[in-house]
Amino acid sequence: LSIFMLSVGKERNNKFLIVAGIAGLVLAGIVCLVVVGLRKKIALTALMMREACGGLDHNPSLLLFAVFTMVLFLGFAAYWLVAFVYLYTVPDESMQHSMYFCVFCFFWFSGVMAGVFKTTVAGGMASWYFSRTVGSQDLASDSFSPAFATFVRSWTLSLGSIAFGTLLTAVVNFINWLLTKARKHSSNKFIRCLIACVQCCLGSIERLIEFVNKY
Repeated sequence: LSIFMLSVGKERNNKFLIVAGIAGLVLAGIVCLVVVGLRKKIALTALMMREACGGLDHNPSLLLFAVFTMVLFLGFAAYWLVAFVYLYTVPDESMQHSMYFCVFCFFWFSGVMAGVFKTTVAGGMASWYFSRTVGSQDLASDSFSPAFATFVRSWTLSLGSIAFGTLLTAVVNFINWLLTKARKHSSNKFIRCLIACVQCCLGSIERLIEFVNKY
């Protein structure tokens, strides 16, 4: 297409088509170089996708838990939005301060639901991957929904760890939200710069907490 645009542009002496054709050729060359440079990673990604599809084929209930988590989050978000709007419209200032607690609860509970879903997926896939062939038996297909068992453990035995990890993340996100709100209402450039520096440090702390939460 780029060659065609370039040839037509030269025939009609159209600078726009010539520039567009040259830009398309340059972009195609960059894409080819990227593909050549990442060919090993592309092969690894394709292998990972094949393994993930195999695990999903042996754990179809993961799709059910994904839908359940999404419905649960949408229900919570709808309830939270109604409560937030109500607190925002109440003329009592003491009630409006409850909006901050409402925002913090949103960060925390949404993090808990995301953590439960990630733990369920990780547990279901790991149960299939490490027990799919033992001798001549396929234990993953004989067991009763490893994803369901992991989902139950996530809401019982592992809930404390998930809640604590997401609590730390929620605290950082809440502080970051307060700083963003303060920076928008501040006209002092020094204060805005200082808040931006603090937010940068908070971003590093958040990434560190998320890294630890993976394990």
